[in-house]
Amino acid sequence: MFLRQLTTVSIILFGLLLAVDGFSQKDNYKKNDKISKAENKRYEKDLKEHPNSAEPHWRHANIVGAFNFREAEEAWRYYDKALKIDSTNAAIWSDFGDYLLRVHEDMRTSLSLYERALKLEPDNKKLQSKVDELTKSVEQIQETARLRSIGRSANRKIDHGIQYSVITNFDSLQAITMNAESPYAYEKLLKRFLEDDLLNEWEVYLLCLGYAKTETYSPYSNVSNDLYKYNKDGQYDKTLASGQELLKTNPVSASLYREMMYASRRKGENEIADRYQRRAQRLYEAMIFTGDGTCDKPYITLTTTEEYALINYLGLYSTGAQALTRCNGAQTDRLSIVDRDEKKGELYFDVTLLFKKLSESFKK
Repeated sequence: MFLRQLTTVSIILFGLLLAVDGFSQKDNYKKNDKISKAENKRYEKDLKEHPNSAEPHWRHANIVGAFNFREAEEAWRYYDKALKIDSTNAAIWSDFGDYLLRVHEDMRTSLSLYERALKLEPDNKKLQSKVDELTKSVEQIQETARLRSIGRSANRKIDHGIQYSVITNFDSLQAITMNAESPYAYEKLLKRFLEDDLLNEWEVYLLCLGYAKTETYSPYSNVSNDLYKYNKDGQYDKTLASGQELLKTNPVSASLYREMMYASRRKGENEIADRYQRRAQRLYEAMIFTGDGTCDKPYITLTTTEEYALINYLGLYSTGAQALTRCNGAQTDRLSIVDRDEKKGELYFDVTLLFKKLSESFKK
């Protein structure tokens, strides 16, 4: 997990640096290269003088880890070398923990390293303080993750027997949702959904298609951003009040329901939280219903935000790599993913409805 997160962060940061600050990076590169070469020269000399000691690797790790450029990300390799020579030095374990916490923000691994150091020096009050403080932080993060969890799906597709060409016949299906006499009329489905009537996946999908025909459908707005900030600041009442207003214009945002679920759980309103959780789950299950995430059968999506949210719901991880391509003649987002076993793959999302809405907006 640590290495995967490291790689993803490195790729994203590197891309941003090239795009935003290319010229200054050229100047920085010369300066950084000079610093790096000087330290490597010192490190080689240190190794010759102390060939069997852990200290040259340890010193080098501390110096490289303090660099303010990308080479700092690789300093963990030298801590590892030092510990392979001397695993009884508590200070190396502690410095390694400090480094991972500072450079990679890896609390869990840092905590395990501090605990290893404390076993070697059980009376070390400074180490005990680090363990206590970080334990509290990790517990808070775990509690937040538990309260924010909407569960996960073990399946990437739902076998229902409906042809994919039927599912992607957007105009025909949306016409059904616009027919007030139809049992699948948008307003009827929405009323049932908000009353927590258990719609099946097909009905929830039609609900989403109906919403995509409304004036308030905005494919690239992220209505949950403000709610996330309120929750982060502990303003749970504000989250719920704002959420209720946002539901009036966007009642099919799974991310919106997730933030309201979290705020309700923080307030101890578990029954209400469970209601929001079920709504979010139904919306994600409806996305899974539409395809299998392959280029042959991409999932249908209304927003790019929900693409990444669905990846998480499936128990997968996004690498951050994304590309616009075509599958089955439709505009499609291709997102790179990895699973819990580090196996790489891709998921595809049909973004026809997003482009259709944008095209209509330009015509106005």
